[in-house]
Amino acid sequence: MTLSAAQMAQNYFQVGATSVGIFNCLEVLVITLTTFKRYNSVYCVSLLVACMSTIMFSLAVVALFFELYGGKANVLRAVVPCTIGWWGMVTGFAMTLYSRLRLLGVPAKHRRKILFLIAFNFFFCHIPTSMFTVLERVFPNSSLWVDGYAVIEPIQMTLFALQEILLGLVYLVYLRKVSLACTITNTSSMASTVESTRDARALLWHSMSANLVVLGLDVAMLVVEYVGLYGYQNMMKGLIYSLKLKFEFFVLNQLGVFMKEADGMLKVSHVKGVQGMEQMQQEETKRMLEDSRVRTLSRVS
Repeated sequence: MTLSAAQMAQNYFQVGATSVGIFNCLEVLVITLTTFKRYNSVYCVSLLVACMSTIMFSLAVVALFFELYGGKANVLRAVVPCTIGWWGMVTGFAMTLYSRLRLLGVPAKHRRKILFLIAFNFFFCHIPTSMFTVLERVFPNSSLWVDGYAVIEPIQMTLFALQEILLGLVYLVYLRKVSLACTITNTSSMASTVESTRDARALLWHSMSANLVVLGLDVAMLVVEYVGLYGYQNMMKGLIYSLKLKFEFFVLNQLGVFMKEADGMLKVSHVKGVQGMEQMQQEETKRMLEDSRVRTLSRVS
């Protein structure tokens, strides 16, 4: 059977996107396992789950696209791993964004609201969409499931994109607060002001650039979704989330270095502040003793 030019393009794009996506995830997995000393943190677990789920999702999409599951009767062999991989990929990435907020001192009540939003989107988006996905594949001739999937799929993609945009905005707002606090601390202590201000601005710029890239990737997926390019949209998901994971790991490394420096700056500033208070108290005590001695001498004379 001769394939058309459009089908050939889809085949090449599918293989290329899947290969790059799996390579990116394997790279992040290796770096994560060799960088973290403990693997039981929320961030590390979420990152590992997101990487492995992206690989599972990408391989399952390839199996669905090229019909490698051994006949229509065995379609669930590919649909189930694809669905589970999609869950872990999207929610795992959201949890990596959520877990880094604690490093910036985001209040617990705000973090609880964000965690509730992630849980709400999981049950409101993943569960119904997965049901329509499975039934649409099992009953491809039923307009109920096919039309239902066509309606709910753009809704879940939009909500997931808004969720990640919100997490990125909260991160940037509190990162700016921390960087401003460090700048003020250095200005008051007159130590490395220019260098620390430059580092804070560089981190803000890099973080903003990474978040803008992630936003652009989300918008690209939404555009492809609403235009109706279903085949390309599914292929892009694994590739785009693998790129998001790489950008996320890059931002975390910069954030970790910056927070260590910021913690050191604040500790030095605190020590200097305490020493300054002690010196002021000593000078005040000496002045009071001197005044008392002068009064005593004047009375004697």
